[in-house]
Amino acid sequence: MAASTAPRSFLAGDSARIRQPRWRTKSSTSAATTADGATAGVADARCATARTSPIGRRGVVYGREDVAHGFGAQAADVDECPDQPQALKVGVVGATGGTGAAVVGQALERGWSVTALVRNGRAGVDPAAGVITGDVRDAGTVGTALAGVDAVVCCLGVRIGQPAGTVRSEGTANLARQMHTHGVARIVAVSTVGVGSSVADQSRTARLLWPRLAGRDRLAEADRAEAEIRDPAHGLAWTLVRPPRLTDAPVSGHVAVGPSVRTGLRSQLSRADLAAVLLDQLTDDRYRGMAVTALNP
Repeated sequence: MAASTAPRSFLAGDSARIRQPRWRTKSSTSAATTADGATAGVADARCATARTSPIGRRGVVYGREDVAHGFGAQAADVDECPDQPQALKVGVVGATGGTGAAVVGQALERGWSVTALVRNGRAGVDPAAGVITGDVRDAGTVGTALAGVDAVVCCLGVRIGQPAGTVRSEGTANLARQMHTHGVARIVAVSTVGVGSSVADQSRTARLLWPRLAGRDRLAEADRAEAEIRDPAHGLAWTLVRPPRLTDAPVSGHVAVGPSVRTGLRSQLSRADLAAVLLDQLTDDRYRGMAVTALNP
């Protein structure tokens, strides 16, 4: 059955028990092998429970609901075991920007460990996060930042007032190559509306004016970065999140997310809500291999 394309509306206070996402091939828990060949630590991790987040529902119960969304799992696949928190180690690229800083902070609040890749020192990065300083286009730097991580959240972008350049696409290309080399599969990346399939969901006015407002060179650079992440040669388990205009408003707890969400020139999303949506994807495979739009309705 084809995956549902209806946008999801996230409300605060809702949480769901989740199964280990399929992209995660290793456990952060040290464990012994049991008589039947199963690894105890991995089995424990598979019955992790999502913590409550500002945008509440961070996972779905895999099994019956998987079938409804086209994943093909059977109801018997749902693990029955005691609830326990799921601890991920997340690499955050572009951690000093507004969205990246929010991602780092919220990941730490969820009890996850964070390695932040930054260009110049740790200014603006939560002191509880580990920091790797260097150029995202450098293979050695990125390889060091990927050591031991379970997944990556990529927040590379172009600051307002700066030329688009090619750092975003070149850095994303290097990141994708290094993830493939180091065996890290899962990536959730920020893109933008006005790229790819999202153009069809823009209002007529937005389709005409957004390229001028956002900058055609910036949209082209975002499109190149998306192509690197989607490239099958890298073998990544990817999700692309395309927000409209970003704001510095606090977490609202109300976000529409989906592969076909209507946007206009006034559409917006707070960076805090965007950060929560990005992190939610790490415990929910629903939009794996898809590009989705997210906005505050």
